[in-house]
Amino acid sequence: MPAVLKVIAGAAVILVVAARPEGIPVVTPFAGPYAMIPKSMSNCNDPGTNKLRILSSKLNKINRTAFWYSTQIILPVTIDDDVSMDLVLWVSGNGGWKLLTDHKMPNACRVFQTYVPGFAKLFLKMVGKEECPLPAGNYTFDSGIFQGLNIKAFPVFPYGLHRGDLSFLHKGRKIGCKSATFEVVPRGKK
Repeated sequence: MPAVLKVIAGAAVILVVAARPEGIPVVTPFAGPYAMIPKSMSNCNDPGTNKLRILSSKLNKINRTAFWYSTQIILPVTIDDDVSMDLVLWVSGNGGWKLLTDHKMPNACRVFQTYVPGFAKLFLKMVGKEECPLPAGNYTFDSGIFQGLNIKAFPVFPYGLHRGDLSFLHKGRKIGCKSATFEVVPRGKK
């Protein structure tokens, strides 16, 4: 049997095996409601001036979607309307990483509160505040339990393995960057 027919025959077997009792094939969704499962954090290839630094970050898994987060953060400037963020996301696909988005976000602190309110609340609590701005300083954070992180502004997200670089810019100049790898899974998946 030619290779192409073997592949087609194999795909047909997979479809038959995955078929519902009614005979309708099961289709795995590409995106939907989700939880983000962190895998790793590292420094970006280009940290800019590297004055804003996130050091000694540790994620300790409590269960499948809950983590204890600890880190040291050095903020050389107050995180206010003069600080913006640039989020570049890639998704793992056939043959490697594919660019998903390059999202520029002015007003870093307010964006942080809007997009990831639970995580922002933990950081603001760490510095004794309830809302922006975040004052410049050195902070140690060792009391952060977060579960099934999702970005409030995006109710659905493509499933799979992702990589992201989050750059911080002060008056247009890059002062720091952190990279993370994470898996996006359907919310409630066991």
